[in-house]
Amino acid sequence: MSGGLRAFFFYWLPWYLYLTAIFAVSAIPRPEEILHVTIKDFLMHPLEFLVLCLLTLRAFRQSGLSFINTRVVFMGVLFCLMYAASDEFHQFFVPGRTAAFVDWIYDSLGILTGVLIYYKAYAKQTASVSA
Repeated sequence: MSGGLRAFFFYWLPWYLYLTAIFAVSAIPRPEEILHVTIKDFLMHPLEFLVLCLLTLRAFRQSGLSFINTRVVFMGVLFCLMYAASDEFHQFFVPGRTAAFVDWIYDSLGILTGVLIYYKAYAKQTASVSA
């Protein structure tokens, strides 16, 4: 398998699938009834976007685009914040769902936590490479 194809399957495909999953669940009028899972918003939103943030930073780090490679965290956080906002906007149009600014704040907390985890892991990885 070529390097580009391997990178797609390892870095980008999980990211695309996760974005699709977020969109699909957001399109369900009452997801707790269909998925048979009840998790409070203040737990679900940060967890959902923490995972998105980590997948985004991981994929963006592998990007061949120099304007992303040199600003991985900034571009990753910007993308995740915009995706969180678009997710709330999307829910505005789904019957039985609402768009809530507080949910975006919860999403942002997950994104912040993802960045902290990324920095901790990346700093540890960089230190072991230079040792």
